[in-house]
Amino acid sequence: MAKLKHLVLSKLTFDGKDYGPAEDEKTIVLEEKIAGPLVDAGVLSEGAVVAAPEGEERTAALVDFFKTLAMGDFTAAGGLRAEARRRAITAIGFEPTDEELKEAAQAFAKAQAGGA
Repeated sequence: MAKLKHLVLSKLTFDGKDYGPAEDEKTIVLEEKIAGPLVDAGVLSEGAVVAAPEGEERTAALVDFFKTLAMGDFTAAGGLRAEARRRAITAIGFEPTDEELKEAAQAFAKAQAGGA
């Protein structure tokens, strides 16, 4: 299912975050299936296809998302649980690989240690 970026036309709370014209978050990325009824109701604008970020932008987005994770979001093998993967896709627009997660964890740890 394609992810589309929508302008939020009316206040919306999704996954614990506020979106809308008067909020800091004025756009949201959602699957077509989820966004469809909200577009029909006039809460969201028609969506535009979202390209996944690349390079440093991708890494920065992943590190920012990594900051929101808790221990319970990880499997015993160190990968993300299904719910955390869904949150990642919604928040950053792509599903991170296990290697990218490892790199984000290292970058986050380095930044926390003051070695950014």
